Amino acid sequence: MGGDLDDYGGYIVKSLEGGYMISGDYVQSNFPNPQKIYGWLIKIDALGNVEWDKKYQYINNANNGFWTGLMQLPDS
Repeated sequence: MGGDLDDYGGYIVKSLEGGYMISGDYVQSNFPNPQKIYGWLIKIDALGNVEWDKKYQYINNANNGFWTGLMQLPDS
């Protein structure tokens, strides 16, 4: 599902609506341009089907730790 380089899943939690939320990193390379690193959130249903995913570009490609923790708030 990711790009042409390594992607990293780092954290998974059961969502309040059912299914799961996964956070991690997505690494993209557009040769010869430098790599871009994104934080990545994925919502899957109980069967593993992707409901949505969203990538967030890190500032200056610094890994800001999307893969180190995840918490769903009561208002979803």
